[in-house]
Amino acid sequence: MTPKAAAKDSRIPRAEWAVAALSALLVFGTIAYLVMRAVRPAAEPEFAVSVDTVTAREGGWTVRVRVENRGDRAAAAVEVEGVLEGGEASGFTLDFLAGRSARHGALRFRGDPRPAALALRVRGYADP
Repeated sequence: MTPKAAAKDSRIPRAEWAVAALSALLVFGTIAYLVMRAVRPAAEPEFAVSVDTVTAREGGWTVRVRVENRGDRAAAAVEVEGVLEGGEASGFTLDFLAGRSARHGALRFRGDPRPAALALRVRGYADP
């Protein structure tokens, strides 16, 4: 083999350079993301409660509720309460709600919750 042919075969292909550059970009991007998450303070739990469905059941009504934690930090023992306009109240407790996640629960009422205004809120939570 001539020296010129050997030099031509030892060059690194462009595709290999492209894959190496993409890999380096992914590694540095991951490191930057992890450093940013470590330096930035985690946001406190922030809740959004909404009605999914209202269903007539034997002996009353079931209101399926979605509870979303829009904060970064998790919350434990999340107490959710629903109060109808007439004063009837119902509630449930979620054992754990991770940051940036949602869970479902159900409220039971004797009266029809559809025509009345239903107020939903999170009464409180504990730090896990």
